Amino acid sequence: KGALADAVRLYAKMLAIDRENIDAHFRLAGALTQLGRTDEAVARYKALADMLSSSGVLDTSINWQFLITVYEQIVAIEPNNRTAREWLADAYLAKGEREKGRVHLNELVRIRSDAQELKPLIAVLGKVLELQPDNFNARRRLADAHVERGQRAEAVRELRTIGDLARQRGELD
Repeated sequence: KGALADAVRLYAKMLAIDRENIDAHFRLAGALTQLGRTDEAVARYKALADMLSSSGVLDTSINWQFLITVYEQIVAIEPNNRTAREWLADAYLAKGEREKGRVHLNELVRIRSDAQELKPLIAVLGKVLELQPDNFNARRRLADAHVERGQRAEAVRELRTIGDLARQRGELD
């Protein structure tokens, strides 16, 4: 009825009585989002996702889709949330939804690059290249990350692969 502050208080009371009330978790997170309390909303969605993951309720595709919805909500509120992006990328790839997985992997590359987190960036770029082995930009960024970590042999391997792919395509420039 638009009384969001009251709703937050009531959902919190419900959860104090029943910590596993999925509907209350979800609605509390939604109310917190509408109130602009995004940090709390993300924390609530994360708690819900953790609860669903650890409870073993993901055996059905309905529950799996619900968890995807929860993580998508986290990303909608907090686009740079690494944990949610990684989980979504892996979930979509596991379900065979390569394009959705690729979108989240590319966002992870951006996030990791911005934060200059080289080791996780290298791992994410590896996943991107599993989907798109001829992605020159990802290979070049991977080579650069290896150089920044002092991994010269790995950097040379990526640069050599770029050269081989370019030669195969006839892109000699």
